[in-house]
Amino acid sequence: MRDAAMLAALVALLWGGQARAQEASADAEAETGAPEARGERSAAARAYDRGATAYRGGQYDRAASLFETAYRIAPNPTVLLQAVRAHERSGQPGRAATLAELLVRTFPEATGTVAEAQELLGTLAPGLLRVTLEPGEGSPAWEIDAVAQDELVTYVAPGAHVLQVTYDEGVVRERFTGRAGESVAVETAPPAEELVAVEPEPEVTPMDGPAPAEDGGVSPWLFGTLVGATAIAGGFAIAFGVDAQANVDDYEANPTREAYEAGRDRERRTNALIGVTGGLALTALITAFFTDWGGDDDTSVSVTASGTGAGFVVRGTL
Repeated sequence: MRDAAMLAALVALLWGGQARAQEASADAEAETGAPEARGERSAAARAYDRGATAYRGGQYDRAASLFETAYRIAPNPTVLLQAVRAHERSGQPGRAATLAELLVRTFPEATGTVAEAQELLGTLAPGLLRVTLEPGEGSPAWEIDAVAQDELVTYVAPGAHVLQVTYDEGVVRERFTGRAGESVAVETAPPAEELVAVEPEPEVTPMDGPAPAEDGGVSPWLFGTLVGATAIAGGFAIAFGVDAQANVDDYEANPTREAYEAGRDRERRTNALIGVTGGLALTALITAFFTDWGGDDDTSVSVTASGTGAGFVVRGTL
């Protein structure tokens, strides 16, 4: 009954426009402000009423959550004190102490509410570890033991804990520990940007001695060999031509079938040698344009001749 009567009185104080300086200021803003402000106060009142109902029914976890919702919509010391009480009764002394200290810091002018919050804090704090977070620049988000935190001063159970702070640049994790009644400060900063290592340019070691000469063309020996082969083939062609002409004279003196066939063979052999000679001459002329007159190469040319013709073979590296 005492709790129900107290809650009813608190609701009247909160939404009836009592003469605390902070509440009067909030009322004035709501009356003269936009409809959104009045809507926020209405939403806060509904959340508070539902929290009061849960509190009376012994649903302290639910009541604490609804009281915090009402406080976030329309900050008020009375609502915050109710959240402290609900957390304390639900067996969450760390959250109760955290909100009690927040109330003392935020609403120093609400003397009656502050006094009760200080009394509760004096009862809870000796069994808890007080943690002060000192983050670096930016608007980081932080967790203690994977539980999101919204206050820079937080009370947790004694022992070892892990603080995780998320910055735009990355995540920082810090371990801390402490005993009951102690206070620790954990300082963090955004992680430094990783520097990308630049591999140095490979050093070029100069080679001793002159650089190897590039291949400038074919060996002069090839050109000389081709010229010689052309001369040899030309000599055979002249000799075979003379022989063919002599056969013509013999055929005219004795026009037989055998003499005719022999003359034709000599003529074909002479024509073949003339073709080989012309081919060698043309090859020698072309080679002259691609000859490296200062180089050296192993090249050989062989010329063959027979009764039916002649040929040549070139061996070497161009």
